[in-house]
Amino acid sequence: MYISKKCKTAHEKKTKESFINIGSGIEKSIIGFAKFIMKKLKVKLKINYDISKPNGMKRKILDLSISRKYGWVSKTSLDKSFDLVYQDFVKYL
Repeated sequence: MYISKKCKTAHEKKTKESFINIGSGIEKSIIGFAKFIMKKLKVKLKINYDISKPNGMKRKILDLSISRKYGWVSKTSLDKSFDLVYQDFVKYL
């Protein structure tokens, strides 16, 4: 399974916190992620909205302050990260 050297290093550090968020700090909507994935997988799907349901959270972005305190800096783009994870996934099918 693909684990970047930076993630592994962050995981092995001695920290006081039980959980530490890591990420790019870039906010994307669910529809934005859905469109990104469809583009990467070269599929075209129709997205249907159920307007009878609540919208849910308007915004949700990870708080990266703790990970940054320990030196975390995202160096890999979402595009490249997706490729690496997808290649790893396909390898183990």
